[in-house]
Amino acid sequence: MHNSAAFIDGLTRSHSASPSWTVEAIKQVRYHVVEASGLFEPGSTLLLSGCEDAPLRPGDRRLVVIDSTVDELHGERITRYFDHHGITVTLLPLRADESVKRWSLVTDVVDAMNDFGIDRRREPVIAIGGGVLLDVVGLAASLYRRGTPYLRIPTTLVGLVDAGVGVKTGSTTGRARTGSAPTRRPWPPSWTAPSSAPSTHVTSPTASPRS
Repeated sequence: MHNSAAFIDGLTRSHSASPSWTVEAIKQVRYHVVEASGLFEPGSTLLLSGCEDAPLRPGDRRLVVIDSTVDELHGERITRYFDHHGITVTLLPLRADESVKRWSLVTDVVDAMNDFGIDRRREPVIAIGGGVLLDVVGLAASLYRRGTPYLRIPTTLVGLVDAGVGVKTGSTTGRARTGSAPTRRPWPPSWTAPSSAPSTHVTSPTASPRS
């Protein structure tokens, strides 16, 4: 979509009787979308190398936030995949649906990231679930240490076509359906790949991280 607005990246001063300044900044975000089959098959390496911004190597570790239902159905297979490739994972199963899409769920993810001791430059969080879980993890990642990378692997149709590829994240606060919703992601190599579907498509929005 074309936007005719002109943006100035930096600080400008207004020459008036009372000095004032205006600060404008733009943060670039780009997406990679990859379609794949059998993402968690032992012989598949797409999740390891498909996103050059966040490659997975033997000896690496990851925090995996997973929908509790997906964990019941596919958790063992997903864990075996990472074990097969020498990746140590910590699974955080969460119930994630609209009825529990609350700020407390976001803070649960932030607390888990803090307990894990994530290296925000090299250890993106992996989110596996539907749209609610992807939104919640995305919001938590955008808040933790001024932005932490994360990967999205949707397991529902809505997650695939909406939260898995969109820029906005959010949660429900009070009566507001999406009261907290940053419109820019931090530096998230973000995959979109339903673990239970025969084919997958993967998105990876990226932006340069800051210290």
